[in-house]
Amino acid sequence: MPYDKNTDALREGHEDSLHRKCASTLSSKPLCMVWIGERQARTAYLQTLKREAAWFGFDAAIVTTPQLLEVLQTIDRSAVVYNRLGTRKDESQSAVVQCKQMLDARKIPYFNPSFLSKRDVSIWLHQDDQASALLPDTTSHFSEDDVKEFLKRYPLVFIKPTDGSFGEGIVRIAREAGRVVMAERRGRRVVSTTFESISALAKHVTRTRSATCVLQEGIQLRSVQGCPTDFRVHLCKDGEGQWRIAGSAAKIARRDAITTHVYSGGHVDAAEQVLRGWYGARALTMRERIDQSAITIGRALERFVSGSLGELGLDMGISADDRIVLFEANAKPGRTIFHHPSLKNQAAASRRMLLSFAASLTRPPQNRLKPKLDTSLPKNESGTPFEESTTQESASFETYGSRAR
Repeated sequence: MPYDKNTDALREGHEDSLHRKCASTLSSKPLCMVWIGERQARTAYLQTLKREAAWFGFDAAIVTTPQLLEVLQTIDRSAVVYNRLGTRKDESQSAVVQCKQMLDARKIPYFNPSFLSKRDVSIWLHQDDQASALLPDTTSHFSEDDVKEFLKRYPLVFIKPTDGSFGEGIVRIAREAGRVVMAERRGRRVVSTTFESISALAKHVTRTRSATCVLQEGIQLRSVQGCPTDFRVHLCKDGEGQWRIAGSAAKIARRDAITTHVYSGGHVDAAEQVLRGWYGARALTMRERIDQSAITIGRALERFVSGSLGELGLDMGISADDRIVLFEANAKPGRTIFHHPSLKNQAAASRRMLLSFAASLTRPPQNRLKPKLDTSLPKNESGTPFEESTTQESASFETYGSRAR
C-alpha cells in the first residue's frame, strides 16, 4: 500500500484524542500500542488488530516514534508495545533507541525488539544441535578465497546481504558446463553474467559486493511446474508464551526468478495443496515435519535474541531428497500469505494469538502466561473475520523440481 500523507493525516486526526489520553490513569484498561514508522501506512491489518484489541481488555492505539516518546513522558498505567517498525532505517534512528531505553526504564514490555541479521541467525542456530541440522551450509566470511572454496564445494551458491529484505541484493551462482554463471535481479529483471573460471567470478563478487554478506549452499528444491517452491511458516506466541503455527503457505517462484519472493514475481498457494501434489497420502506427515522444524527454530532463536519475540516468519524448503531446510528467519514478518483465501481463518487466529500474548505481558510477573481472557474472535455483520483476502491463482504440480531457490 503506497504512503499517502493526506490520508495518514486524516487517520492521525481521528486518533489524536486517544493519543492525548494514552498517558491517563483514569482508565483501568491496559494500553496496547502498535509502534510504526512515521511514513508507514496504517494497513488494514493494523487497523483490524486495533479494533480487536478491545476484545482482550485493551485500550489500543497505533503510534509513531514521536507519539510514543510523548506518551512515555507521562504514562502511568499498564501498557505493552508491539514493535511493527517497517524498515531497518527506521530502527536505526536515535529517537527509536531513546524509546527503547525509556520502555526499559519504565518496565513497559515490548516485543519484536528488532530485525534479525542473517549472519546472527546463522551463528546462533549453529549453537543448537536440532536447529543446526536444518541449516544449509552458511558462512559469514566473504573473502575471495571463501567464495572460491564454496563454489568448489557446491554446484549452486547464493550470496545474500546480511541485512537484506524482500530478496533484494541476492546473487545466485551456478557452475554450468565448465563455466560459472552469476544471476542477479535488477529491478524486475534477472540479469546473468558468465565467467570462464571460479577465480574470475570470486574476484568480481568480492570487489563489487559489500563485505557484510553471507555465502549459502544452494538447495535443489522441489518445484511446481518447474518453478522452485518453498514455504513461509508464520509463528506466533500465544497467551501461554508458547510458539504456535499461525499459518503457512507455499511460495512459488517465477520460472526465471532467483528467489520465491512475491516481490520478485512469485505467488502464494495453499501449502496443503502443494504437499498433496508431491506426496499424496504422506502430505500430512511432511506438513508435521515442517511445523515441528519451525517450532524448533523459534525455540532456539529466542534463547539468543535480546528481548521478547512475539512472532517469526520462517522461509523453509524441502529438498529433492526430502530434507527440511531453513533459509531465512524474519522477526518483522510480512503478512502476504494471509491474503490467500485458504488462510482467512489463520489470519484471524494469528491476531488472537498476538493479542493474547500481549495481554499476558501486561500482567504482574507471577500471573504472566496464564491467560484468562476470552479469545473468541470478534465478527463483522456477515460473521466473517475483518481482515480482507485477495484471490491467488492456484497451480498444478509435478513431483520434483529441477532448480534451486
